Amino acid sequence: MVDAVDEEFRSVTEPDGRKLLAHIGDAVEPGAGCWWTRIPVGGPARREMDTVVRNLS
Repeated sequence: MVDAVDEEFRSVTEPDGRKLLAHIGDAVEPGAGCWWTRIPVGGPARREMDTVVRNLS
């Protein structure tokens, strides 16, 4: 069961290589686990993240 949920989560997210999460809220702490170092690959949440970071630049 957990494997199926983990696979679903990974299929709709990607590693946060650009560190978008660190720009949006509190910085992600080292060792926080993959749940806090992955971002959506699309959809409204990802568009909002991209917009916030773009406006900060």
